[in-house]
Amino acid sequence: MLDSEIIKDILKKFHNSDLEWISIAVVFASIAFKTFLNYGVRKLTISVVIFLGILFIIYLVIKNRGKNVSKCNNKSNSVLLLIQTNSLQEYKETKNKFADLLRDKVEILDTKVRIQPFNDKSDYDKEKIIKMCKKANCLYALKVRVNSEELTPETKYIIYLDFSSHIDVINEFIKKVPYFVDYKKLNYTKQNKLEFLDITSSELAFLIQFVIMCNFIKNEKMEEASLIADSLQTEFNDIQCEKFLYLRTLIKISGYYLHMYVAAEEYENYLNDRKEEHLDKYKQEIENANKYLEGTYAYWCFGANYYFLKNRDVEKSELCLKEKVVYTNRKYKDHKFSLAFLNAYRNESEIKIVNMYIDAFRENKKEENYFESVNEVIFFIEQLTTEEEKKKGKLYLALAMLYMELGYEEKFYENINLYINTENPNKKLNPFTITSLEDRYRIDLSAYKE
Repeated sequence: MLDSEIIKDILKKFHNSDLEWISIAVVFASIAFKTFLNYGVRKLTISVVIFLGILFIIYLVIKNRGKNVSKCNNKSNSVLLLIQTNSLQEYKETKNKFADLLRDKVEILDTKVRIQPFNDKSDYDKEKIIKMCKKANCLYALKVRVNSEELTPETKYIIYLDFSSHIDVINEFIKKVPYFVDYKKLNYTKQNKLEFLDITSSELAFLIQFVIMCNFIKNEKMEEASLIADSLQTEFNDIQCEKFLYLRTLIKISGYYLHMYVAAEEYENYLNDRKEEHLDKYKQEIENANKYLEGTYAYWCFGANYYFLKNRDVEKSELCLKEKVVYTNRKYKDHKFSLAFLNAYRNESEIKIVNMYIDAFRENKKEENYFESVNEVIFFIEQLTTEEEKKKGKLYLALAMLYMELGYEEKFYENINLYINTENPNKKLNPFTITSLEDRYRIDLSAYKE
């Protein structure tokens, strides 16, 4: 695998000695003399040219070995690991005790580590590495250069690490995050080699996965990113590096929002095809998010949504919204739309429902996404409840108020009439309802007075 290093190890036995040159000269002279005796000058000349050509090809192969890399699968999230050492033995030790450990700890979700010998003796050639990284379809490259010093009575090793990427976002991330700067130069000795390499490979694997997670987020592959966040969260128990404490916070926040994002996607999928599997995945994802940040406002609201859609479990939904949300939240108020809906679904009194919706309107009116929230409630009632459920409850009354809030007066009267005819033909609206709606919307409802 490391042809040039193998050849160098063999030649070291002859290096700086006359025997080296004498041996080469004797072999070449013997071949040339035999060719001359058998075939004459012309054949000798051709043979010499062929021989020199072969030597030149071998030289090129050896010189460029380690500079060319094969392409990784476009679908894999690959990292190019370049190893540069002074000898074959050091290469083997670095690969077996460091690179393989790193690969084992990082290869999840089709994340691959492409290990490649790097024989160029330049200390740092970022452009060349970036070109190799891009050619190999890797996200970024980690160059490992190992030097060793023979000390008495131990050997000291120095690992120089360079991170490079052809992806601008990742490159900027590597430049700005201090953890990558801290891993530029690492020292260890022969005595603590195994423990040091194991810990270091774990920490580097952690950083590699973190960057891949960020790249997934950039490409809006949230489910894949959430799985890496889960892996990082688990691995944090084995990471003792104090420098990673800030990353712990980032992963905690990222993991929560990633799982909630995936939950929202599963909810959208359920709206499109009404398949129960999406609803079950929706619940699983919000539970995964809860492992990162426990009992958030969104968690309880999503949970209330699930319990109603899954089993029409109004009691559990209301428990989430009243006993959990109310006592853990003082800022957000859009859950009041859900509470008003549940009371309309349960066919509570007309006055109670009107009061609850007016309260929800008042509390949420200043929010930027107010009209979007109202539209979502309308969609929920119209699309996710049956005609029979609308007839049994005061959901038409709810729809009338929601539409009027958006300024759709025609829809308002259409649903008010449906509500009255469904509840009790020819029944009029409660005086309190009429007063409340007339005051809020400046409309005339005298035709509905008892």
